[in-house]
Amino acid sequence: MKRSKIIFLIFFFIFSFQSICHAVELFEGVWRAFDLEVEELEGVVLGFGVLYSTSVYEGVDDSVWAVPIIVGKYKRFYVDGSSLGYILNDRKDFYLSLVAQPRFGGYDGDDSGILAGMDDRKWSLEGGLRLTWNNDLFLLNITGVNDLLSRYDGHEVKAIFSRDFLKGTFTPKVGVKWLSDNLVEYYYGVLGSEATSARPVYEGGSTVNFIAGFSVAFPLGDKWAITGDFEYETLGSEIEDSPIVDESDDFTTVAGLVYRF
Repeated sequence: MKRSKIIFLIFFFIFSFQSICHAVELFEGVWRAFDLEVEELEGVVLGFGVLYSTSVYEGVDDSVWAVPIIVGKYKRFYVDGSSLGYILNDRKDFYLSLVAQPRFGGYDGDDSGILAGMDDRKWSLEGGLRLTWNNDLFLLNITGVNDLLSRYDGHEVKAIFSRDFLKGTFTPKVGVKWLSDNLVEYYYGVLGSEATSARPVYEGGSTVNFIAGFSVAFPLGDKWAITGDFEYETLGSEIEDSPIVDESDDFTTVAGLVYRF
């Protein structure tokens, strides 16, 4: 496939499906399903999958979506699910990159009875830096982003350790996520103008979530693979204590079929 067509397909997938790919930060491990190293490869993997995501908001149903799966790299540019990046240095084992990604958290006020009368909490665009350290023992990704659209005017820092087993077909991961007070207040807070007898004012503060999960990637010949990513996240107390939240954890999984061009 010509390079221009590949670029077109990447942007078509991102912008056509951006409203539903909020949880699909996929898979450096998918390259290894084809017995290829991420840092040495230029190309693109495209596919479709099914995403299931629980909702932490009271009365809001869990979500099931058909989603695109996009992983690609061209020189210093890469796409990893819903994230776009540009690598700033030349080292293959330790590199720093600029990253941009959408945040699709939030809700509409009519999503459930407990949210009736709340202002909508909207998606935003985030930008920042990602540090990646890839050695013989583990892969470490640390990503720090800031709200670029001034929707929540806050920050998030996430650190994920992972390690490949069984030639990259199984990759467990653990990590932590720090969310700033402005981020927590926007998505989980209750303003004075929104307060009711059943929904008191709530501001919240900065908090830490803990993450555990794994990804799998099974090759089906040289070009096709079945992939999956499973992530469990415990919510920090500043989120869990919100009057509009009725869960203490969150679970997201996506599985699908991909093709390497």
